[in-house]
Amino acid sequence: MGLQIRARQKSYAPPFLMLGVSLQNTTTDDFEFQLAGRYLAFDVAGSGSELRVDAAVGVEPNIGFNLYRPIGHSPLFVSGSALAIRRTVNFIQDDTIVARYNESRSGVGVDGGVNIGRDDEVRAGVTYGYLRASVGAGDPDLPEISGREARARIRWLHDSQDSPVVPSHGIRSGATISYLFDSPEAPASADPTRSNDNLTQAEFTSSIFWAPRRRDRFFVVAAGGTSFSGKPLPTEQYSVGRPFLLGAFEPGQYRGDHFAVVTAGYLRGVGRLPDFLGGPMFIGGWLENGSAFDDLDTAKLRSNGSVGAILDTLLGPVILGGSFSFSGDWRYYIGVGRLF
Repeated sequence: MGLQIRARQKSYAPPFLMLGVSLQNTTTDDFEFQLAGRYLAFDVAGSGSELRVDAAVGVEPNIGFNLYRPIGHSPLFVSGSALAIRRTVNFIQDDTIVARYNESRSGVGVDGGVNIGRDDEVRAGVTYGYLRASVGAGDPDLPEISGREARARIRWLHDSQDSPVVPSHGIRSGATISYLFDSPEAPASADPTRSNDNLTQAEFTSSIFWAPRRRDRFFVVAAGGTSFSGKPLPTEQYSVGRPFLLGAFEPGQYRGDHFAVVTAGYLRGVGRLPDFLGGPMFIGGWLENGSAFDDLDTAKLRSNGSVGAILDTLLGPVILGGSFSFSGDWRYYIGVGRLF
């Protein structure tokens, strides 16, 4: 008697090319679409290294790369990156886009960090680049600025979830502290009490899932951010108004130097798409509470309820939902792309 082992080559191997689609409505009749792609290759700069090249067209067109390399057999690593991106911020009133604000940002960065076990990573680095922000249409009451931008950042990431769409268990959390030590000068017409100079900000996001039964999912999503050392210009303020973050309100309707939102909900598995189209389908509801504000003493708690369906498709996670606030605001949304 003996054991015979036969090895077969895989039908696929790196490098990989991955494509994705993002779709989201900003008003009832206006949609933002993005087609994105990622080229992923391994061991291009030594054993364990990883090269990512990303590009997207449509809303927020961008192109960039990131090269990651471990240091020997230790948990330490270094990475370098470059990015160019253009973003449009829409200001909506009565379900109509009344103003547009354009931001173009390009830059390079270098990070160093450590992998703490399988699920945790800590990294620190600096980015240096150029920012141009201008009014595209209407009067968004935001300053036109251009110039150099330099930022230092420390980031921690933990991810123990078993699915990027609707996990059955696990926690995904991230915390970032950033310091903006060089930024474009604000125009004379801007609010003199506000400046991005020497601005420090901290932000935290987390989602937790658990499944008491095979088809049931309970979840909590929490997010918050705060600004130190002065008051930032509106370009660096936080805003709410998207799914799971006070989705009943229009994007950017409420913004401030600080924000905090906690969402809790329940999802029920109701079936699966055909295998050639995707995976599980869920329906459910959730309650969102929080606010964006400049001062805690004047912060107003806002709440809204939401219902929707989440589908795991070949194009990525799809959400069909609607949110309504207890003050009369409401909004429906259709989205394709990562949700939590």
